[in-house]
Amino acid sequence: MNGYIKSLKAFFTLNRSTPFKQYFKITSSIFFVGPVLNLGAIRVIDETVSKIHLSSDLVSNVYLRGFSTVVLWSPYFSSVALVLFYLDLSIINYIKIAFPFAIVQLLIGYFIFRISKRAISMDSLEENEPKFENHHLFPLIKMVGVICTLMLLVLIIEFLTTLPVLLIVAVVASTSSILLAAVQRKARKFKRYVQIYHSRNIFKMNNEIIIFISAGIFSTAIVNTPVFNFMIDFLVSISNVSTTLLLFMIIFSVITFSIVGFHPAIFVIPFLIQISPQDLGLSSEYLAFTMMVSWSFSTVLSPTNPLNLIVSEAVNRSSFYVGIKNNWLFTLIMTVLSVLYILLLSKFIVQ
Repeated sequence: MNGYIKSLKAFFTLNRSTPFKQYFKITSSIFFVGPVLNLGAIRVIDETVSKIHLSSDLVSNVYLRGFSTVVLWSPYFSSVALVLFYLDLSIINYIKIAFPFAIVQLLIGYFIFRISKRAISMDSLEENEPKFENHHLFPLIKMVGVICTLMLLVLIIEFLTTLPVLLIVAVVASTSSILLAAVQRKARKFKRYVQIYHSRNIFKMNNEIIIFISAGIFSTAIVNTPVFNFMIDFLVSISNVSTTLLLFMIIFSVITFSIVGFHPAIFVIPFLIQISPQDLGLSSEYLAFTMMVSWSFSTVLSPTNPLNLIVSEAVNRSSFYVGIKNNWLFTLIMTVLSVLYILLLSKFIVQ
């Protein structure tokens, strides 16, 4: 991303005194960059906007709401890959449902921000900050092209093979990085970055590895326990009464687990192991989408979520403030819209 950061910085200086345009530019940038860079997208974007002097409320909202759209649909996220794996669902069938809603989620966040009329600092730019010129446009187009190509490669390989999404993503990400370094004749520089990444970051991934291993062990442990069986029976009984109520209950359960400190995987994985979509009267696509919107909203609200902690550190606010206080209305509206979206699709489109 080093070759694109200058162009991004210049892009964000355009109309910097107009908060609505800044909000849309930054969330859109996260939407395109996030699928490949994951949480690194927040670090990259924050580096580009940190000297533009935006208000902390604007920054926290754009980071959380923009990134939540990526969590919902990107196959490069382990959450999406896990849900699709347990439901034996192809990424193509899932993205057809999730991607349009992710765009709606992006737009709804923008309209809520317009209504809230958040302010933006009007401090002048620093003298050494770049101004957007024509030569900045090509790197941005190139960046979007690279990311779109990586996404298409995953979809094409999955369509042509029977390989799992997790494996496809790992192969595409590593192979494309090597090829880009070779084409640009930056093999030595790439090797140095790999060594730096290995020495600084690999061992820091222990937390993420432990989370998913723990989630798997915990999932296996609670499956068929009386408490979890009661919960499953309760949801099945609700599904016999109202699909709408069932969807709200699933989303509410995942969000509640996350807010009190549990990783969403600890609820989602055992749920998918224990019950089939047919038991709930849902298709695999709709159940996967329900789980992922729940995961997405948990990312926004949970004070213990890694994204929330990164954002709270970036804006010097508590994770409770940037998560729950700033985004409860956004999450409530999106929860209602997600349920309506599933109901409309199930009525007019047969899966």
